[in-house]
Amino acid sequence: MKTNSKDKSHSETDYILTAGKKSIRLELFRGGDSARVSINSMLREHFGCDPNLFPIVEIGVPPYDVPNLSRAVDKYLEADARSAKLIGVRSEYGNTDMSDLLRDENDASAAMYCEGSLQYAHVELPGKQKIACVSQGLYMICAGNLRLAALISESRNGFKLEVTSSTREVADEFISSILAVMPDVNIYKGKIVSAVQNDSGAMELKFQELPSLTREALILPEGVLDLIERHTITFSRRSARLLKARRHLKRGLLLHGEPGTGKTLTAMYLAQAMEGRTTVLLSGSSMSVLSGACRFARELQPATLILEDIDLIAEDRSRSTSNSLLFELLNEMDGLAEDADILFVLTTNRPEVLEAALSQRPGRVDLAVKIPLPDDNCRRRLFELYGEGLNLNVAELDHYVKRTSGASAAFIRELMRRASLLADEDGELLRVNDEHLKQALDELSTKDSGLTRSVLGFSGSRL
Repeated sequence: MKTNSKDKSHSETDYILTAGKKSIRLELFRGGDSARVSINSMLREHFGCDPNLFPIVEIGVPPYDVPNLSRAVDKYLEADARSAKLIGVRSEYGNTDMSDLLRDENDASAAMYCEGSLQYAHVELPGKQKIACVSQGLYMICAGNLRLAALISESRNGFKLEVTSSTREVADEFISSILAVMPDVNIYKGKIVSAVQNDSGAMELKFQELPSLTREALILPEGVLDLIERHTITFSRRSARLLKARRHLKRGLLLHGEPGTGKTLTAMYLAQAMEGRTTVLLSGSSMSVLSGACRFARELQPATLILEDIDLIAEDRSRSTSNSLLFELLNEMDGLAEDADILFVLTTNRPEVLEAALSQRPGRVDLAVKIPLPDDNCRRRLFELYGEGLNLNVAELDHYVKRTSGASAAFIRELMRRASLLADEDGELLRVNDEHLKQALDELSTKDSGLTRSVLGFSGSRL
C-alpha cells in the first residue's frame, strides 16, 4: 500500500466521490501560498468560534485498514443534510495531530499549519483494479446543525482518525457511526487474502487470486471430499438455521497426510467454494501475525482461517515448551463466542507431532481427515487430469498406474510435466506417448532422485 501520493491537480473545485448510489461533493479548499491562511483560521470559520478547547476523540487503525476508514467517512457523508470540505494539511513539523490544528490563534505556531496537498493510499484490488483513499486529510463536516472536524493521518502504528466538535457526545456519535459502517464497506470482506508481517512488524494484507479449482480437480477416494464438504461448505450454507437451533458455529478442520496428497489443494478449493466468506491464508513466517489475523477474521465473519503446515507452531509441548504461537492459537480458538462463524482449516504432514490440546480436544479441531495417497483408481484419474491439454497417446496406461503405486498426486503431476518436456524435444510439443512416460519415470527412479521422490510424496519402495 502506497501512502505518500499527493494530489495537486485541483484548484478551487469540487472533489466528487461516488459511494453506493449517491455522489458526495467534497469542496476542496485552495488558499494558495500567498494567502497563507492557517488551518486554525479555517476551523474558526467552520465552527463559528475558537475551537481551541474542543474535546478530541481518537481511534487508531492498522495500515491495511486506512482504505476502509476513508470509505467509512465517505459513506457517512452520503446521508442527506451532510456535507464536507476536504483539505490537505501542510506542517513544518512533520506528522500533524488535531491538537496542533486547534492551537489558540495567538499561539505563534498555529500559523505553521496551512493547507497542503491531499495524500492518498493506493490499494490494488483483485482484477488489477486500483482505488485511492485519503490517508491524510482534514474533513470540515456539516451534519445538519452540527459542525465537526475529522482528521485522518499517519500514526506510529498505522493510521488514526481524530474528531473534534463542541461536545464530546457529538464526536463520540461520529466515531460510533464510522466504526459501525466500516465492516460494511471493508474492501477485504468476502475476499481471499494472505496475511504477512512487514518490516516494521505490523500485519499487512494482500489479495490472493487463486487458480480456479472445480470439485473435479480434487482426485480423492470416494466419500473423503463429501465428509470435508459437509463440515465446511454445507455447514456454511446452513449456518443461520444451525444458529437458530442453538448449534455453535465455530469449528476446526485438520487435513493431514503424506506430502503432495492434496491438502493445500483441498483448502484452496474450499476457500473458493464458500462464497461470501472472508478467507485469510497463513503459512511459514506469516504465522507471527496470527493474533492480528484472527482479530481481522472476527471483524469480517463469516470467515475462514487457513493455516498451512500447522506443525511448525503447534508441536507437542513435550518437544518444545517455549512456542508462544501455540498458546496464541489455543487462546484464539478458545476465545471465540459460540455464535462466531469462524472456520479454522489446518494442514500438516506430521499429525503425530501435534499438541494434543489442539488436535484431540473437541471445540478446537472437530474433524480430522486424512488425505490418503491415491489408490489405483485415483492414480488413473490423475493421469487423465494432468494429461489434459496434451495429446496423450499411451497404450499401456495400466502399467504406469501399477508402477506408481505409493505415489502422490504431486508426483504424478511432475511425472506428466517431465513427459511433456521430453515430447517437446522430439518436436511434438503436445504428443505424449509410452516412450516419453517411461523415460520420465525412469529419471525419477534413479538413486539420485530419491530426495525428489520424497519431496513429491512418493512412499513406495521402488518405481
